[in-house]
Amino acid sequence: SETGSDAADSETGSDTADSETESDTNIDEPEIAGTYTDAYGGTHTVTDESWTADFTGYSSTVDFTIVNNSDDYAVGLNDGGTTWSRYDWTMDGNDLYYCQIAYDAATEEDAEANDSADRSALESDGCDGFAWSLLTPVK
Repeated sequence: SETGSDAADSETGSDTADSETESDTNIDEPEIAGTYTDAYGGTHTVTDESWTADFTGYSSTVDFTIVNNSDDYAVGLNDGGTTWSRYDWTMDGNDLYYCQIAYDAATEEDAEANDSADRSALESDGCDGFAWSLLTPVK
């Protein structure tokens, strides 16, 4: 349930440090918004509200609560509403890579605090021991 302060923030649309309110009208659109494919046959759709990953027989959506275009990451609530994810992205020349560095964080704060994605190790182990995933725009 919302506290009086949270309810007031939701009504005014102001953005506070507590982004678990139902009104997140001040979230920036990710600079990488679009539709992409990855090397595993997945389709990724990034909008101003969410990141949806569709694979054969499986789909998941993360609803954004934080988008930080300056530091190239977004945080959001996973399907089911009990855990949180953080997606980091970076460009290497003309190639866009992403890393879902947090996928089951207990809180939004824990997901955002996981800044361990290593942009200097895209093709080796910079994403929690794995390579970052290359995203190719759908034309």
